[in-house]
Parts: sequence; structure tokens; C-alpha cells
Amino acid sequence: MCRHADIETDSERRVLNREMAHQFHLRFRCQRTGKDVDCPAADDFASVRARWNDAVEFTCPHCHKLHHSTFKEGYMAGTIAVGSTGAPVIETR
Repeated sequence: MCRHADIETDSERRVLNREMAHQFHLRFRCQRTGKDVDCPAADDFASVRARWNDAVEFTCPHCHKLHHSTFKEGYMAGTIAVGSTGAPVIETR
């Protein structure tokens, strides 16, 4: 599941999960293991444009360390990727 810093309540998270059920995945690479980490994300134009320059951080499901990247790096890698590990991603702006 992809969690954004502006999501506050469980009901907002449930709505976000439903909306993102069949959507795009950001792809990041674990710096320690070299394994891919995918995270669901909205891919509509307005969402991508609004988040394009955002910093993201996530706890890696492979090495369990906190990694930092950018939305645009994950988006570009995700455009050619398929699959999901379901790592939570938190925007840090």
C-alpha cells in the first residue's frame, strides 16, 4: 500500500486503497540488496504532475532499512515495471 503524508484517517486510506487497486506502481531499488521494491501510486495526470518533484521514503521489505528517493525516479522506473512488493511509501516533501 502506498501511504501519503496527507492521508489522515482509516476511511481515507480505504478510499485510497480502492482507488489505487488497479493502478500504476512506482519502482525503487534497494540500495543494499539491489532488489526491486514496487509501490502502488495514482497515475492520473494531475496526481503525477502534483507529486513529480516530491521526495519519498520507504522502509524496504528486503533489508528493512529506510530508503530515500524521488517520485519521478520511481515513476520512470515503474513505467517499464510490472508487479508489486507492497512496500509502504511515505512522501516527505
